Amino acid sequence: FGFPASRTPLCWIQGLMQNMFALSSWLWTTILTYRVYCFVRYGKCKLKKRHMHLIGWGLPFFLTFIPLTTTDYGANDSQSQSCIYVRRGNSATWLVPFW
Repeated sequence: FGFPASRTPLCWIQGLMQNMFALSSWLWTTILTYRVYCFVRYGKCKLKKRHMHLIGWGLPFFLTFIPLTTTDYGANDSQSQSCIYVRRGNSATWLVPFW
């Protein structure tokens, strides 16, 4: 695979996977921390497995595919070795707080 050219399908796949799994790992760590807190504090946790999977996989899946509509996955000027979410002039600014 190497270093795909910017704004190619292979670059988009690389950017999608990086963002998807980075968000998922962060959310799963948060979910598990919350569960440990609930068990220590209250002795049980009301967060169901279905909800954990929706938060841990569904939210990152949704947020990762939104930039595809604006083709914002590509290589930025200073780092051309990997494809990431690159904020361009007309991109959705509401995604910026997530990063």
